[in-house]
Amino acid sequence: MSRPPIVRKTPSPRGINNDQNQTTYFGLRFTDLVALAEDLAQDPAGVKVPGSSHRLAAGIVELPGKDRGLARTLIEIPAILAHILGEHQSHYAAEAFVGTATQPNSLIRHARKLAYVPDQGVAATGLAVFDVKEGLAGDVPALFALQSEPKGAIKSQTYETLEDIHVQAQWNAILPAAARVPTPVTFIDNLVTLPLLTPSGLDIGDIVLLQGQGKSAVCEVSGDAPGLLELRRLSQGAESADPWPAFSPSDPYVVLAQPDLETRMFGHSADPLAFPPAELSDPGSYVAPTTVSTITHGYTVSGISSGSYSAGSSLLLAETTPPIAAGAEIALVRAGSATPLRVAQAREAAVSFRRGELIAIPQPSPAPTGFPQNQLAERSISVRSTLLDVTNVDGTAQDWPALPLDGVIYAGWARRIVIAPSQPNPANLTATVALAADLSDMPPGRAVIVERLSDSFAASATITRIEPLGTNWEVTLSFDAEVTASSFVLGDVHIRANAARVSHGESKSEVLGASDGVTPHQSFTLKSADVTRIASAEGSTLALSLRVNGVLWDPVTDFHASAPEDRLYRTEADADGHVSAHFGGENRGAVPPSGTRNITADYRVGLGRIGDAEAGRLTRIKKASPILQAVSNPLPLAGGTDRAAVDDMRRQATKPILTFDRAVSLQDYADLALLFPGIARAAARWLDRGAIELIAASVDGAPPADPTALRAFLDARRDTEIPLVLLTPQAIDIALNLRIERNRAWLADAVRLDATAALLDSETQNPGMFTFAGRAFSAPQSLSGLYARLLELDGVTGVEANRFAILPDTGVADILHATDRQWLRLTPSNLVIDVVEPGALIPEFQVGV
Repeated sequence: MSRPPIVRKTPSPRGINNDQNQTTYFGLRFTDLVALAEDLAQDPAGVKVPGSSHRLAAGIVELPGKDRGLARTLIEIPAILAHILGEHQSHYAAEAFVGTATQPNSLIRHARKLAYVPDQGVAATGLAVFDVKEGLAGDVPALFALQSEPKGAIKSQTYETLEDIHVQAQWNAILPAAARVPTPVTFIDNLVTLPLLTPSGLDIGDIVLLQGQGKSAVCEVSGDAPGLLELRRLSQGAESADPWPAFSPSDPYVVLAQPDLETRMFGHSADPLAFPPAELSDPGSYVAPTTVSTITHGYTVSGISSGSYSAGSSLLLAETTPPIAAGAEIALVRAGSATPLRVAQAREAAVSFRRGELIAIPQPSPAPTGFPQNQLAERSISVRSTLLDVTNVDGTAQDWPALPLDGVIYAGWARRIVIAPSQPNPANLTATVALAADLSDMPPGRAVIVERLSDSFAASATITRIEPLGTNWEVTLSFDAEVTASSFVLGDVHIRANAARVSHGESKSEVLGASDGVTPHQSFTLKSADVTRIASAEGSTLALSLRVNGVLWDPVTDFHASAPEDRLYRTEADADGHVSAHFGGENRGAVPPSGTRNITADYRVGLGRIGDAEAGRLTRIKKASPILQAVSNPLPLAGGTDRAAVDDMRRQATKPILTFDRAVSLQDYADLALLFPGIARAAARWLDRGAIELIAASVDGAPPADPTALRAFLDARRDTEIPLVLLTPQAIDIALNLRIERNRAWLADAVRLDATAALLDSETQNPGMFTFAGRAFSAPQSLSGLYARLLELDGVTGVEANRFAILPDTGVADILHATDRQWLRLTPSNLVIDVVEPGALIPEFQVGV
């Protein structure tokens, strides 16, 4: 140790001597103290202290000597000791009180005296889901190791199963027995969506024919999503919205598409002045006029390839077409309507439409003998046509009193698209549901993941009842969170039943030492800190198994009720997280028998928020398994909390005295909840119906990772006749757009960073005002308060909000409100800060204006 400094008239790190205007190391007038000590040290007989000074009548005479520094040092040592003792006394006095102590060890000692056990943290927990190889089944043992994927600076973490679990390949993804229903064909506003077995390959606007079970409809493709075909019915009628018969394997519904033939009607393009459409649509035969100034119209059909023709019995096409087989279905599409038809026969013929007019001929005078009095003027359009004799789809006759000149015939369908026999059941999932799997080997109490197929939304549930139901098994699901069965539909859900509870941590084995068999109260400390703790009804359970000579000993809180032969131990954790095991003695608990290296411990190491992992991060099986193919976590692994910090221990230490481990008042409920590992904030209130509502949240504002354990913890300490409702906290997202005027001396980026920290920083002693650490449940926020917080920053001279609202609103509110379970949250994506130059804001938004 170096010697203390000599008193000098030069600057030193202590205070200012006001009398001498000089800096001194030990404070005011210490120089005078040294001089007095030197005077008193002079021996009356003339013996001098080496290196000291001597006061004579003429003044202070400095006696030279090389040992002057040694003398001064001898004089200064007591002062230094007094100074150290004073500092130690001040420190000791502060550590003697729980309200002023700053050292973790001191706070832990105070906590034990107050019956408070500082929160040692808990490990993150959750559900891991295994995919079992096809056709296999087997058991996954407890402490089976898994690993998460590393992500950026976050390293891979190890997780282990907490229990033995039986798994089967058929349980990978169990469907409800009613997951699919026969395909219904119901036109709603003439629209129907159909599931397909194969992609349709059709384009929007294509004409198709939907047929099956004696029904047909001419439709137009209006949508073509993967696996689905949306049709718009073109045919109109009273039956448009009526359901068709359900799918029948014996007569499935099909879509006839991509017609090879698309043809128009005879006369569709005729001159409307010469051949009026009203006349063309009349199928009557042509008869020449017999009266002067009379015009007649009509058809003549000749050269028929087979059979005969009668007016209105056939459709007359504009051209000859390839052969159309009898019985084939065709579509007749007209403006505003469409009709499905069945071909009776198709034949060729020469078709003419004639216009005849008998015109009087002017007679010469005198008229020659035999001079014609009238002349027949005829015009016609002719074509070699196909005549289609058709019936309705149900076989009834179809005649044509008026030919459909605007119609288009579609026939010769090149594709036959089969509609899927079933489609997803749109009905909601219910808590009691039949499952299409053999569950004879599944015990009740199994944890499962209920997952939505369309968007992978998932929720955890417990199977509370399992009973056979015909070829299926009926189960009752109890959901673990505020999700209900109605959040899922039968046709869009599967149940992943190969799920096991896992927690963050890695197994270790260690020899703690040996016992002499007689010494009471022996203790041994585990080498590794951060021993895994799991949330439980007792608060947390240490993942530690301790054996003596291979025999498992039981943990207790204390030895008060222990008999001398009871094989028990208790544990304590120090400020660094190291756990010590203490054995009994003196008739309170057994002393471990003697042996060599006979005290061993099996425990797990892994604790804190580092074990939290978002959904999908758990992907690795640490040691290959012959039956397992993959692992995943559809839900986050959450609930990991770090050991209590000094401020946390100081704040929570008196809670056991306030509650005496019992909940009577509302505040007791909140105080007890805060003693549960991982709960950083809690609030309670009475409900109108005589129940108590409790809101509990982690340090991040998340709900408890294991609400079942929290409820069990509270139920063991309260009157369970009073209903207790546990609610999860709700973050209400807000949006904030700001214009901030900077001080000239500050860079824009620095001002932006400071403003962002004031709003969002959760790592400082003064957390951001829109973080969970910086807000209370139901706390409102005024715009003026926001301005005040930002104007406290040195680099800010003015603030203007262009948006201050609860999403999705876009306005500027004077104040934002939240309910009892809500807190206002601002995320970086909803914060926009525009730093403007000095003087850019109008005066009303500037400091001091």
